[in-house]
Amino acid sequence: MDVEERRRLVEMFLRRCVTYCDASIERKSKRGEDEEPPS
Repeated sequence: MDVEERRRLVEMFLRRCVTYCDASIERKSKRGEDEEPPS
């Protein structure tokens, strides 16, 4: 596996992570939960 292929795999993984996080934040917002826990 060359460096470019590794970079593409990491990029795809990180894009999926961002997509999942965005969806998770959206679900949390719809439930009415705060994004930050109270201090």
